[in-house]
Amino acid sequence: MKKRTGKIYIETIKDIICDHFSTTFAELYKHNKSRDVEYKIPRQLIMVFIGEFSYLSCSQISSIFFKDHATYLHARKTIRNREIFEPSFKELMKELRDKIINRFALIDEKTDLVVYVKEEILICL
Repeated sequence: MKKRTGKIYIETIKDIICDHFSTTFAELYKHNKSRDVEYKIPRQLIMVFIGEFSYLSCSQISSIFFKDHATYLHARKTIRNREIFEPSFKELMKELRDKIINRFALIDEKTDLVVYVKEEILICL
């Protein structure tokens, strides 16, 4: 097996989400109190994907945006509900998840199949 690009870092998840929404993390952070969808959805997605691809606690994930653990729980609930009830949002989630996995996947050299192992992921604060 060979590693395609290595380990997943929080910065990389932030970059993938921010690139997709044509914004920067500085903008998301600057508008930390904003409830505008253009800032809220990317923030929530960053939290949800960090939760999905790491073993960090709710509090640790929320602290990235200087929020408490309830913010992460709310983000997770909101994103999951949208994923269930909005087909276009489900496609967006799949696309973003695939970008993250493909960028950091382990590839079997014999079969060229992606072998994803959560333990291989390193999140650095």
